[in-house]
Amino acid sequence: MEKIREPLYEIIWAGKDVTRDVSPYLIELRYTDNLHGKSDEIELVFEDRDSRWKSLWMPKKGDVVSVKIGIAEESEKWLNCGSFTIDEIEFSGPPDTISVRGQSTYTTEPLKQKKTTAWENTSLKQICSSIAKRNNLKLNANIKPDIKFKRIDQKDETDLAFLKGICEKYGYNVKVEQEQLIVSKPEELEKAQAVSFIDRENSDIISFSFSTKTCDVYKACEIKYWDPEKKQEISHTEKADGVVSGNVLKLSERVENKQQAIQRAKSALKNKNKWECESNMTLSGNPYLTAGANVVIKGFGNLDGKYHIEEAQHSVSKSAGYQTSIKIRRV
Repeated sequence: MEKIREPLYEIIWAGKDVTRDVSPYLIELRYTDNLHGKSDEIELVFEDRDSRWKSLWMPKKGDVVSVKIGIAEESEKWLNCGSFTIDEIEFSGPPDTISVRGQSTYTTEPLKQKKTTAWENTSLKQICSSIAKRNNLKLNANIKPDIKFKRIDQKDETDLAFLKGICEKYGYNVKVEQEQLIVSKPEELEKAQAVSFIDRENSDIISFSFSTKTCDVYKACEIKYWDPEKKQEISHTEKADGVVSGNVLKLSERVENKQQAIQRAKSALKNKNKWECESNMTLSGNPYLTAGANVVIKGFGNLDGKYHIEEAQHSVSKSAGYQTSIKIRRV
């Protein structure tokens, strides 16, 4: 039987430490850490048999809740989940419970307001910089190569949705976290050292599943762009690294220039091929397992290797203690 790890947690609600007050009623605390395009999320589930959460303690939408999670035997290591704005409250029963859900504070207004903007003679880095500035965020980005655009339109889209679309198209992750707009290259994150070694013989593994596939794995990508000097449409084919067999992915869209064509094709191949071998694991709680980090898997034969964390969910509950579930892919 796996070891139930004794958790530590801290809940700051509207600027007040309410950890001791709410602990007797806490059924589960669940934090979801997303790598790209989605807001980090929090969910708190409380008992409400005496209806205090429907009256004196009733939360309000818009309340800001900050959460940290730690381990009793490693109290020096805390996972700072961040601050969240409550946007959904659900009561259910019997027995009476309340579920309070929130999204990362910095992905609410004004970042979610829809806008229409014509971006002309610009680049991906300049767009990121402008969006960070108008949303009072600090830009944390390493954009190489920087993609040039003659014109790109933001049509009735939120800044986050618009930027997510461009970054996905040209091979970058984008995330808003604790007053930062973070733009990263998956390949650079994959080069980092592993934060944890997960061994089949290790009792920290509670459950696992692996999936491998050969379908939807592509050896090359074909895309078209306009060459202003030759005044004609040019077809460009980009080969996938390390893939010797498979179909050719054909993109129907047309981009502005060869630089865009190369980066778009590389990104399309990466997005298609990266899930060739993936896994979902639940382990005893580990604050080091966060989205964007790497782990090494051992004891699973041909499935062993280095994996990249796409999503991490940390949960604390009365029944199971502290557990961490990760969605990972082999790199």
